[in-house]
Amino acid sequence: MPQNFIFPMTAGQTVNSSYSGRYAPFGLGEDSCTLESGSLAINADQQGTLILPTGTFTNVLRIHAIETFHIKIYMLGTPVIDYLVSDDYYYWFHDTIKQPLLTYGITTIDGTAQTPVLRYQPISGTTGLMPTGTTK
Repeated sequence: MPQNFIFPMTAGQTVNSSYSGRYAPFGLGEDSCTLESGSLAINADQQGTLILPTGTFTNVLRIHAIETFHIKIYMLGTPVIDYLVSDDYYYWFHDTIKQPLLTYGITTIDGTAQTPVLRYQPISGTTGLMPTGTTK
């Protein structure tokens, strides 16, 4: 039976949140970029073994994150651009490694799917974790 996962959450946990905020990358006074109507749902939905080209990792937690928000750009107080952004991503974590071992997902902007993301971490012997089936 797998051990309880301790970072960043445990299998079966779900977190939901909403947010909004101002983002002013150009410092243009009243012109601004905002994030509005943001929502985030995180579900630790599976735990088990992950097989990657870098090795086999046990006790890995899969996190499914679904996020939607509007990016609105205002000029003179009037919204001139409104992008609806949706992210649907999966992350596989091991509690001894700070970055996800594997990331897979897709971002959609105004209904248009962007290039899917699939990447894994090249894990070296300096992490203190040695994939099963390897020896020093």
